[in-house]
Amino acid sequence: KIIEFEKRQNSVLNFLPKKTKVFGRAFLKEVFSIDNDRLLILIGHLYLENILIEIIKKKFKNIDNLEESGIINSFYKKVKLLESQNYLGVDIVNDLLFINEIRNKFVHNLKYHTNQIDMFRLYHMKRFKGYIQIKNKKALIEFNRLVIKQTFKYLLFKFTKKYRFIHLMDV
Repeated sequence: KIIEFEKRQNSVLNFLPKKTKVFGRAFLKEVFSIDNDRLLILIGHLYLENILIEIIKKKFKNIDNLEESGIINSFYKKVKLLESQNYLGVDIVNDLLFINEIRNKFVHNLKYHTNQIDMFRLYHMKRFKGYIQIKNKKALIEFNRLVIKQTFKYLLFKFTKKYRFIHLMDV
């Protein structure tokens, strides 16, 4: 069933233009075409960080002061800054920080693999904890990859719904 869903998910690529400068389309196209899990997390994280930067630019007039003081010199600090001003909800903050944690594990540990991720820590997956149990390592990797891709799609949707300008950003 996971493979069938993955095939349907990849059909999303058929509806996206081959070349695009629109941020959201480029984000989805790139994320859904990546099969390497480490690269998937790194690229998705990079797109999310660009979204955070654009929100900070729109919401804060003194961006240069924020950069100089080091307040926004990391993904974590950007998330916390936006959270402190109520620009991000609890669900988004939870998922962004979890993705950041996964990214850090992939970057700093060559032996870290997708099957080690507990996807039920994601805000929208918590309700399924205990209902879905996957024992097969290969199936768990496929499940986690699918959840990661869907999480990027979900976050893009949440961001563009709240901040319409993200939809029109160029890559």
